[in-house]
Amino acid sequence: LAPCGSSDGQTCLKTVVLLVDDKKNVVVFRSDGSVSLNEMTVNVPHVSASFSVFKPSSYYLIVHTSFGLQLQIQLSPVMQL
Repeated sequence: LAPCGSSDGQTCLKTVVLLVDDKKNVVVFRSDGSVSLNEMTVNVPHVSASFSVFKPSSYYLIVHTSFGLQLQIQLSPVMQL
C-alpha cells in the first residue's frame, strides 16, 4: 500500500505479489495491468503449471492457482483485491 489521496490516512494498492512453487517463483501484478514472473514481463493470458491469469476486461485480472486460490484484481478506477 502507498499513500494516496489528499489525506495521510488514505492508501492505494499498487501491486499484488503472489508466491508460488514453495516461494520459488514470484508473480507481481501491478496497477497498470502488467504481470511479471521472477521480474520478467509475461503476456496475459498466461498459463503455467502453478497459476493462470487472464484479463476478461480492461478493469480486472483473474488469477487461478494450482493450490485452489482464486484472485480477482480490480485495476480501475483504483486497484483492489
